[in-house]
This record gives sequence, C-alpha cells and structure tokens, in this order.
Amino acid sequence: MSPVQGHYLEKINVLVVDDEEINLDLIEEIIRDDDIKIFKAQSGKEALKTSVKREYAVIIIDVNMPLMDGYELAKLIKKEEKTKDIPIIFVTALQTKKNTYKAYKTGAIDFITKPLDPIVIKSKVDIFIDVFKNKKYLEQISKSKTNFLANMSHEIRTPLNSILGMTQVMSDGELTTDQEKYINIIQRAGKDLLSLINNILDLSKIESGELKLDKEEFYIDDIFNNAIDLLLMSARKKGIEVYCDIKSNVPEFFHGDPTRLKQILINLITNAIKYTEEGHVKVSGELVEDPDLGPSTLVITISDTGRGIPEEKKQSLFKSFFQVNPLMDKKKGFGLGLAITKNLVHLMKGKLDIESEINKGSKFIVKLPTQISKKEVFKKDILKGKNVLLINFSKEISEIATSIFEDMSANIYSINKFEEAKKELKENEKNINLIFFYWNFKSDDSFDLESIYGKDRLNIDKTVFLVKSSLNFKKPPNGRFIYTPLKRSELKRHTTQLLVSQSSPQKSKNIPAEEKKDISGSILLVDDSEDSRLLIKIFLKQTNITIDTAVNGVDGFKQYKKKNYDLVLMDVQMPEMDGLSCTKEIRKYEAENPSKNRIPILAMTAYAFNEDIQKTKDAGCDDHISKPINKSNLVKAVNKLLAS
Repeated sequence: MSPVQGHYLEKINVLVVDDEEINLDLIEEIIRDDDIKIFKAQSGKEALKTSVKREYAVIIIDVNMPLMDGYELAKLIKKEEKTKDIPIIFVTALQTKKNTYKAYKTGAIDFITKPLDPIVIKSKVDIFIDVFKNKKYLEQISKSKTNFLANMSHEIRTPLNSILGMTQVMSDGELTTDQEKYINIIQRAGKDLLSLINNILDLSKIESGELKLDKEEFYIDDIFNNAIDLLLMSARKKGIEVYCDIKSNVPEFFHGDPTRLKQILINLITNAIKYTEEGHVKVSGELVEDPDLGPSTLVITISDTGRGIPEEKKQSLFKSFFQVNPLMDKKKGFGLGLAITKNLVHLMKGKLDIESEINKGSKFIVKLPTQISKKEVFKKDILKGKNVLLINFSKEISEIATSIFEDMSANIYSINKFEEAKKELKENEKNINLIFFYWNFKSDDSFDLESIYGKDRLNIDKTVFLVKSSLNFKKPPNGRFIYTPLKRSELKRHTTQLLVSQSSPQKSKNIPAEEKKDISGSILLVDDSEDSRLLIKIFLKQTNITIDTAVNGVDGFKQYKKKNYDLVLMDVQMPEMDGLSCTKEIRKYEAENPSKNRIPILAMTAYAFNEDIQKTKDAGCDDHISKPINKSNLVKAVNKLLAS
C-alpha cells in the first residue's frame, strides 16, 4: 500500500452481483479485508438499486444471469450519471473474442474467468481499491486547499471591506487634489487585490471539480453588452475603439450558465484591451455547425490590434500566472484570467483557440456547444419593405449596422458625405422610413443639424443617432440616440420604438420618473467585525433607518426574538453560530410562532459563487450582497427588501 493510500481511512465499498448465492459468498470470502465493505445483489434489478445508494470502488458482475444478464446490467450502470465512472469486472465461464469485445463495448474494463482463482481475484480487486484510495485522498487534498482558500478569502475580505468602504466614504467628502489621488491609489490597489482573490478562488474551485455550471434561460445580447460596458472606460482611456458584432444567425435566447459565459467574455476582453495600445478590440458572436461540437455551436471571437503573441509562447499562455513579457506585463495583471477562461470553456465542453501575428494583433476564438431557446424579443421582418439611410459611418460600424438592419428585412443604403446626405434628405424625404446618423453631439460643434436637415422636423423625428459620449456631450434634438459601441439589441429596440411612435403618435407619452422614496425602517445588523458594523452604519447614515447590532448568530437570534425588526443584515461567516445557522433558527422560530411576521434577511457573503449564493437561499435568506460591500449596492438591496 502506497503512502498516499494510508491517509484515506474510510471503508471502501465493493458491489458483487451474481444470481448464485454460493458464488457471492465465495467472492466475499476471497476479497474480504478490514478496509473493504462488501455489498451483494442476486439480480440485475437489485444491483441497479444498490449501485446508486453509495460510492463503489469496483463492481464485480457475473455475465450469465436470468432476466437481466451482465451485459445489460453494465449498459444501464454506464448510462446512470452517478455510476457511469465505476470500474466493472465481469466474471464468466467462457471468455471468447466475441464475448471480450461485447464486454468492453458495454463498459467493462477487466475479466475474471471461472473456475475462480483466489489470487487473481484478490490482486485485481486490490488494484482498483488502491486506485480508489488514491483518488479519494487527492480529492481530500483538493477540497482542503479550496476550503483553506475560501477561509483565507473571508479573512482577507473583512479588512478589505473596511479599507474600500472607508475610502468610499472619504471620497464623498471635500478632498484636496493630493488626497483624492491617494484615495484613488488605495481604491485601485484594493480592487486589484479583490480581483486576485476572486481569480484564485475560481481557479481552485475549477481544478478541484467543485465549480458546477448553472442552467437557465438568458438573453445573449445582455451578456455581450454588460461585459463590454463594464470594460468600456478602460478602452476609452487608451483611445481604443470597441466594436460589438453579434451576427444575425445568433438567436436571442439560450439555455446555459450566463454568469460563467460573461466571465469568459470579461476575461478575454480585459486581456485584449490591456495589450492593445492603439486601434480597436472587436467582440463577435456567430452560430455555426461544428463537426465536433454540434449544429448549434456559438463562436465568440475577441480580436485586437495589439502587439501579438510569439508562436513559442502560445502554448504557455493559458498557464496560471504566466505573462508573455514579465518585465512589461507585471503591472497589467496576475496572469490568471486566461487560465480560468480555458478551464471554464473546458467545463462547458467547448474549445479555445488563438491566432496571432506579431505587431498585427491576436484573435481568441471560443467555441461552445449550446442549447437554443425559441423565445424572441424582436420581430425579424419589422422593416420589411422599408428604406433605411445610413449617414456618416466608418466601414466597421457600417457593416455591423447593415447586418442588423438586414436581419429586420430593411432596404439599406449609405451616404458618408454631408452634402450628398443633405441632397438625399431633401429630394427623397417621402421614400426614407428611417435614418441612422453617426454624429457626436458636442456643445462646441461648429455646425449643427440644421445645415443638413434644414428646418424639416419630419426627417429629424425619424432619425436614430449613434453618438460617442464625452464630457461636453449634449443630447440630439429628438432625444433618440444610442451610445457607441453599436449593439444589436439597442438598435433593434430604438427602431421598434420609432416605428411604434410613427404608427401611433398618441401613444408616445413622457412617463415621469418614479419618485425616489426615503428609506426607513428598523434593522438588525449581525456581523462579528466591528469595522464592518461601523461601515454599514456610515453607509446608511443619511437614511431614516435605525440599526441594532449583534456580534454573532447566537447574539443575533436572541435580539431578533426580543424585538420586531423590518430587516436583518446577516454576515455569513461568524464564530459560535454562523449566519446560515442563525437564519435557519429564525425561520424555524417564525414557523413555530405564527404571530411573528416573516422578516426579510439579506446575507452578506465573502463568496460570490452560484453554489454559495444558493446556500444562503436554502437557509432562508431573501437576497445577498458580496463583500467588500459597495454603498450603492447595499442601499439598493436594503431599499428593495424594505419595500417588499
């Protein structure tokens, strides 16, 4: 027995299946050992029931059995998700080439021939026992590592929560230029540390097999749009253009894990922006038929005009903490994003490829098998028979816009010279149904729309403007505009709204913004960190909220029973009694005391994994926010739960 195996102390389960009780007893006697627990079944039906009840190191099956033979049983075991990876050994009186082929085809990995040889049986079973012990021990090591990192994450996040929170409070006050600079440095360093913690936890969970994918219906445009919007400012600071090109054959809705898909996009877009000094980053989506991944393969391409990657370094690119040029790249990240991305793509059963040329740029190509939803938001033929005029567009944006309008069945033509556009608007006004105009409106523009449109309000009213935001930006006269980068969903939404307003002008009304309501109520704050309690009090200082505090779950539960609160803010990880246990006690108490109204509980967790969020829901929490706590997110969550 190897040193590794000695660390796994639990008994190992072995299942023996044979219709003859004498054979069952014989095999049990041969393989009996102190660290083995043997389970027996005398039929295929009984074996199937037994096989899913616990984890087995190996299943020994007699081939010749009535009703269901060994081959049929093996096939059914291999079909079941819980049992498909269990090794199967067949016991047979006759081992022919035909039988051997049939056995391996049904999933068996070894044979024992009758009459039974005790030494052969024992040695073969011991091999699988050793393999199983090694596997379980390595799983224990991996789980211990993940738990250690999760606990360390919590311990680091608690002071980090105070650091980022207090700097946020300070930045709301009057600061000198130097003070503002120092605060920004602290916040940037804190966010970098937070990003590193999240990436290490992600990588650890993926490597240990603990990261599970969700499956829900999601709108693909939202995933692309949100990922791009999150990183747009960093691209703008470098003067880099960002393009979003979702092809018309990509459906609007899919079933899958939107959170992890967005994470893949964010990691790849972040990487592209970091290593591009001029030019553009383009995010594309297309649906293709792939011979390996199936007919509905989503291809996501992130291309850039950066410095490129040397051929000899492409293979190392997806290793943890790897950087193409350590001296140049040490300030650009930790080298974990691409490693996590590759693992996530693998988890989704997809492919990740890279194409790159030095000084020309790189392409990261993600291919994912998908499940399409038939749900739709926008009609395909909404512009059928209608003419659309594009004015003042670059080649890249014109191609993207044309593709979107073609998907709506429009007739499209384009003009880039203002004089030609002016003439077209005057002469063919009645034939133009919609105008898409790229114009960055600024307060210091030397010319205005009147020089092109004249005084014709009708043409302006059927125009959607594409604009690039800036500090001195002013809204176009009709108020209908889209910010760059041009996005499929935004253009379709504005087009639909424009057509509706044209067909039913009386329905276009200005809806007043909802009045902001003052937050008020009584809150019980349960958190073992004094700094965190102080920070939350400061964040909610300007509201009409009263806050009582408790230092752990035991204290929190006692206070909850004494007073009627409107909301509980519950830290998850605390000594004596953690937040989830306290939440369960509160829900139990409510069930036993109907006079006590159900209280909303907002979990404050250091972990943002889907499975950790699900744990808070299972315990009875209504919502969650992740640490470090952001003031805006806290106020929104509290307002939402108090309003409910």
